[in-house]
Amino acid sequence: MFTRMTKIAVIAGGFLFAARALTAQSCGEWLWANPAPLGNQLSAVAFGNGLYVAVGRSGTILASPDGATWSQQISNPKVDISDVLWTGSQFVAVGQGGAVLTSADGQLWSFRRAGVSATLRRIAWNGSLYVAVGDEGAVVTSPDARAWTERASRTPWTLRDVAWGGGRFLAVGDTGSIVTSPDGVSWTRSTFELIDALAAVAWDGSRFLIAGSSFPDFGLALSTADGIGVAAYSLDYHLSIKSLVWTGAEFLSAGDFGQILSSPDGIRWTARATPTRAGLTDLVWNGREYLAVGSKGVVLASGDGREWSARFGGLRNALTAVAWSGSLHVAVGAAGSVMTSTDGITWTPQTSGTRNWILGVAHGGSRFVAVGEEGMILTSEDARSWSRQSTGTREVLYDVGWDGSRFIAVGSGGTVLSSSDGLAWSPPRQIYANSLHRILWNGSIWVAVGGLQARLVFTSPDGVTWTRRFGITGGGFFDVAWDGLRFVAVGADGAVYSSADAISWTEGNAGTTRTLFGITWSGSRFVAVGGSGVRAESPDGSAWTLRESGTENDLHAVRFQGGRLLALGGAGTVLGEGCGSKGIRMSRVNSFR
Repeated sequence: MFTRMTKIAVIAGGFLFAARALTAQSCGEWLWANPAPLGNQLSAVAFGNGLYVAVGRSGTILASPDGATWSQQISNPKVDISDVLWTGSQFVAVGQGGAVLTSADGQLWSFRRAGVSATLRRIAWNGSLYVAVGDEGAVVTSPDARAWTERASRTPWTLRDVAWGGGRFLAVGDTGSIVTSPDGVSWTRSTFELIDALAAVAWDGSRFLIAGSSFPDFGLALSTADGIGVAAYSLDYHLSIKSLVWTGAEFLSAGDFGQILSSPDGIRWTARATPTRAGLTDLVWNGREYLAVGSKGVVLASGDGREWSARFGGLRNALTAVAWSGSLHVAVGAAGSVMTSTDGITWTPQTSGTRNWILGVAHGGSRFVAVGEEGMILTSEDARSWSRQSTGTREVLYDVGWDGSRFIAVGSGGTVLSSSDGLAWSPPRQIYANSLHRILWNGSIWVAVGGLQARLVFTSPDGVTWTRRFGITGGGFFDVAWDGLRFVAVGADGAVYSSADAISWTEGNAGTTRTLFGITWSGSRFVAVGGSGVRAESPDGSAWTLRESGTENDLHAVRFQGGRLLALGGAGTVLGEGCGSKGIRMSRVNSFR
């Protein structure tokens, strides 16, 4: 069984083909190849000046004239962006660490701070004043989105949303927090006693509707004209609302598990069918259609708020490994996922015939071999039609490699199998009572790394006779790379170990405490990736520099192959550098209709 512990070690896959150094490349920031428009969480969306603007994690800013064709905009620094609105003359976005971004056209953005360190969650505009609210009761105001003043909100709790109506601002948040202000300067906390979480608020022309949740897991709706007199309605069903808007005829909400609800009064709610189970965070009306956004870069559209269609493309299952045949990239991952690409930019989902996790893949002898849960080994000549082979084991197989004449697969319980053709496999052998997560052929020796609660290295000249070379208590190793001079292994807590011979290892650190799941040699530097999108680079495996990856999704694998650097991870993430050694520029535009 593929346990939670093994899922923590969903480790970098694929196969490092040769001992010789590959052609160097370095072309700047990483761009999204899959999914479309991207795989980061989208936190908010606005419409103005004929343009949709969606914002989200890791500095994500997307722009679209129609909600179908999206272009990724540059934002620096890449802080999480929580909300965005259009005022009639500019877009204003807020986010992590008091970040404020402004743009007249949705494409060129200016960055500044609001003078607070708290994350700003939502922002409202009343025609003359901006009010942004956030963590620990943070409230800041500005007449122009440039000069900001901190205000006392009268609550220590995180404020999740803010709206303007009836001549006042009203903000809501954790522990039943409701605060109001006629001018954004002086705030009053409601005396209405409540300990439940309040997530969203909207004004319908005569009252504010506040949505939240009550213990243990039921919906809660509050109605108030002024924040003083409050009517509460406990709903006998789960109501997940992250965003709430008034359409002119009814309330429309977006929430967890792809949930979109409509209500004429805030008490009676009707669920609308959507094509996703991803969490939805915000929605907007442009006068012709509604657009909703959410986690994994999901975008939905509707003309009436009732029938919803997807405006997103690409597989969104976690990807764990990638291989290169010389003409085709093949990526594998969760729920039997397989995707193929000839250029690393455009990816096509394929059918593997299994729902098990596929954790490793290699190419050799004219076929692809993929390995995964329950001793599974799949083979294919074209990466479209896959056949399952007999292995004689139920151990989790984490990786597979090719040395020019044989495949070697490794897995849990120190399992090792070999095959000359990928079809007929030797009986499984246990070389050590611990997991082997990654295997590498450098042209003369096999190196296998792994360990749970231990960092282990084994070597073999032939894949048959194995020798333990290194072992130390600690988190495991999850990947290893070779640059022609040295091996570099990475693992838990940002650990980096290097060795010229795979026998004597020197400890280092990549400058992070996050787990590193993958490492590759690009021809000019080592590139390591891991938890929460961490990315570290080094010319020699010793001195490391942390760089932005452009995502907070876990990155499970990184490989330089086919003249291109590819990083893969959660939510179907495939990232590539702006260009490869062949000078092919990666597109910033993704379209889905």
